[in-house]
Amino acid sequence: MKTKLSLTKQQYQILDEAYAFFNSKLFDNQLPEVLIILNRKSPKTFGHFHAEQYITRQEASSKKKNKMLISELSLNPDKFLDHPEIEIMQTLGHEMVHAWQRHCTDKQPRGGYHDKIWGRKMEEIGLMPSHTGKPDGKKTGQQMMDYIIAGGKFEKIAKRFMQSHPSILGSLPQLAASKQSNKNKVKYSCPSCEANIWGKPGLHVECVDCSESFMEI
Repeated sequence: MKTKLSLTKQQYQILDEAYAFFNSKLFDNQLPEVLIILNRKSPKTFGHFHAEQYITRQEASSKKKNKMLISELSLNPDKFLDHPEIEIMQTLGHEMVHAWQRHCTDKQPRGGYHDKIWGRKMEEIGLMPSHTGKPDGKKTGQQMMDYIIAGGKFEKIAKRFMQSHPSILGSLPQLAASKQSNKNKVKYSCPSCEANIWGKPGLHVECVDCSESFMEI
């Protein structure tokens, strides 16, 4: 009789298998192993890539000068509840492109910046970078979103993966209402000059200097 996996194992096994599948089909297995975690520390963040955050216990005790550092890829589980399954896969793909740039290219952007090298790779795998998440958006910047290119490589690969794997959404418990964040103010950032302001959620404000809409982050 097959033993039912615990909730923790279900979540991480699906994400680990998705990472391996996308690495094979979209990145030609160029990406190294990463540590995938679920993290709701930043309520407005879908995902984040932290380069070279960990070292294995075995290597920590080794005298080798060139030790293998392991990067972290984090996803916000709160976003799983508000978005379709394929958009969770989309966030994973976005962060995997950051891993690709870190480990497979020589040029590294400044912290958190999405440059042209990252943008070209995004398009190559079937995700269109956009600071608004829509077709009229800029393709590079500090705060970036993206959308799935209809009929593109990513859409086909992600749908193939989802057809053969159980739903992440189906095994994730609903966040209790009493525990949900109820902040009075949120942070907004201009995607061009990176100026920040704080205000109530849902504001529509524009940076006078850049003629850009502030993004809630």
